[in-house]
Amino acid sequence: MKRWTLTLLVAGLGLAGLLAGCGSTSSGGDASAGWIPGLEGVKSGEVEAFLSVHGSSGDNQLYMRLLGSFLGAGEGKLPRVDGNVEATGQMNGEKVDFYTALITGSHRAAITDEGKVYEMTPKTFDPVRSSFEGAIGDGSAADPYACLEAAAGIDLSRVAGKTTERDPNAAADDKTKVTTAKTELKPSTLSAALRELTEDPGCGAQLAAAGSLQKALEGIARDFEDGVKEAEVETFVDKSGLLRELRANAVLDSGGKGKTEAEFVYSISHVNEIDELPPCTGERPIEALFHKFGFNPLQAIEAGAPGLGGLLKGIYARALA
Repeated sequence: MKRWTLTLLVAGLGLAGLLAGCGSTSSGGDASAGWIPGLEGVKSGEVEAFLSVHGSSGDNQLYMRLLGSFLGAGEGKLPRVDGNVEATGQMNGEKVDFYTALITGSHRAAITDEGKVYEMTPKTFDPVRSSFEGAIGDGSAADPYACLEAAAGIDLSRVAGKTTERDPNAAADDKTKVTTAKTELKPSTLSAALRELTEDPGCGAQLAAAGSLQKALEGIARDFEDGVKEAEVETFVDKSGLLRELRANAVLDSGGKGKTEAEFVYSISHVNEIDELPPCTGERPIEALFHKFGFNPLQAIEAGAPGLGGLLKGIYARALA
């Protein structure tokens, strides 16, 4: 995937991906009436996630990190975000090296590309925000939380195997008291759960629009079903039921090329402690970035394809043509 395509995709998904702790309703209707299970009462916080992949043959070496703060969740509109995504290494023979930052406000947004900051003024940003907010909670391809809602609906009891360790008196990295549990993962049922995302009407349509993401997810599902030698997940849940931290590890057989080890860590901290984010200002207008790319990915939304689905359609219809 081209670097600028990744930049635009991160900007589009950032409004949802940075908020893996800030969902909307799971059944449509008033977007402030419900939350993805376990996230009630979370209005602000800091989300961090990283993925590390290490192949013994040297073919696949990847490090990806997402770090973002959010403010104003649960108010029936998109929260404000301030976050970034970076990745380095190589996957399947292709070099990976990119960094993108995204800040959104009430009526403005700013995105970083190759060290330069581009600003979306109200004229450009307000229609995008309205389009996203109009689809919150409807479960369609336009819903920015469609994949989070689909993931929340997966029956985790089918994925989990034997719980090997439990500690009700542990503490997360930020000293919050939590209950920890370490559980084995079942490769066959985990791959089936991943496939459920591609079959969900809203999430599946988004993954199909972002073709490379769907292929990656399908590839992960196959790898887990065919090659996982061992896999486990450790969860850290506080007394309110909020998942404060998750650590997953897996070892996969690389088809005669040794083994591949993967680690994924997710955490949410500073819950309801953040009351201010940086201003959304940039040195150049967003139109300059669109000119650099050679197309405007927001044209699909302007043409009537709403929400995240429309933005993905705008990116990939041109970028992958």
